[in-house]
Amino acid sequence: ITGNTTEIRAGPGGFFVQADASVRLDGGMLRSDVGVTIREGGLLEGVGSIVGSVINAGVLRPGDPLGALDVDGNFAQAATGLLEIEIAVTTPGILHDRLTVTGNAGLGGTLSIIRPNGFVPATGDRFDVITHTSVTGGFTTITGESIDFDRHFTTTVSANAVTLLV
Repeated sequence: ITGNTTEIRAGPGGFFVQADASVRLDGGMLRSDVGVTIREGGLLEGVGSIVGSVINAGVLRPGDPLGALDVDGNFAQAATGLLEIEIAVTTPGILHDRLTVTGNAGLGGTLSIIRPNGFVPATGDRFDVITHTSVTGGFTTITGESIDFDRHFTTTVSANAVTLLV
């Protein structure tokens, strides 16, 4: 789904990303009044907007490869869900991925932190990787937390954001 003026509207049954299928947003908009479901084995990636709630039981990868994905609705990640976040510099939505949710973020499954090109953040660097209005739950597994011998990411879930702090 390419371009800032491209909009795809799902029918009354909703929009599903099936197993072994992928959908890529490239600045466009995906609209579904019933919501978007990423099934186990499915992949939704890219930058742009999703109007409607998102349920992730597959892989959600904001960015192109780095950037922001906006969800105008709620976000829920199932136990099988994987949220991949890439961090290359401290600038959100430009050089690190961010998922922006206007509603509740229901966390579960796995958060995977990826540092392309071996990016090494400084001690004290902070990355808001998810912003939301409210939050429930937490990630069961977090991968990629280790940076080097002395540093690692600490994940904090607050009322308005999921933050990685070095």
